[in-house]
Amino acid sequence: MKMIIFLSVLIWLVFCAAIGFIANRNGKCGGTWFFISVVVSPLIAGICLAVVCADTEMNTAKDISNVEQHEAEGTCFYCEKRKTNNVVDNKYCCERCL
Repeated sequence: MKMIIFLSVLIWLVFCAAIGFIANRNGKCGGTWFFISVVVSPLIAGICLAVVCADTEMNTAKDISNVEQHEAEGTCFYCEKRKTNNVVDNKYCCERCL
């Protein structure tokens, strides 16, 4: 009986570690996701992680399209000020533009 409990806990922790590893590879905090999966369940944490990562990918795609749109218009992506020759006209523009 003790062996079954030990193996069950071991398998649970292995799945939790896998969730943490996957989270870390997707730019999330692996330790936090490991803890979430230990407390809740690896299955539920995996589903939540998939939703969060999909949302992040959608936001990244939107940012890329916004950058392309600003480049086509000749404006800065961050402050939306007009650029000439890839330099923002205003010297007080945000630091990311310079």
